[in-house]
Amino acid sequence: MLNSDIIIADISNLIAKKNEKCIIGNGILSSMKIAFNEEKLAENKSSIAQILQEIGLDQYPLTNLANLTTLKNGETWNKLETLKDFQALEFLLACSSACGFIKNDTKTISKNIENLGGNSLFITLTVRKIMNNDEKWLEIMKQRILQNMHFLTNPATILEYSSKNKILSK
Repeated sequence: MLNSDIIIADISNLIAKKNEKCIIGNGILSSMKIAFNEEKLAENKSSIAQILQEIGLDQYPLTNLANLTTLKNGETWNKLETLKDFQALEFLLACSSACGFIKNDTKTISKNIENLGGNSLFITLTVRKIMNNDEKWLEIMKQRILQNMHFLTNPATILEYSSKNKILSK
């Protein structure tokens, strides 16, 4: 079963180092952009697709953040109770965006900010820092953000890559 530690460890290995050719993926926070090593990302794209298939994103052309926390069997793998859980979700979204499995481009980010209205402040680092209470901030994320941030998915591409059976490199 998926867990935050595994997601963070595996996806961290895909992050580009200085001067490496990279692909950018956008996360949950409005200013979060993560650079992934282009070669490592290509080598591990099928593993990311398999994770998304386990979540069930290969079945729907539209998803929200809450769907990314639950497996297709209904079991919750990420309860967003700690900053580690948030980081895992942030990494998964950004990596899936960089792979082209989930659309999280500038237009999508703008639409989500518009859709969230005043709650969009909670997807900024500034408000998280001002709140100075991670538990309260995570609770607000669960109550006001998870269900209301939407993303187009690419089910056909997820299915195509998930059948290639590669394992994330360590």
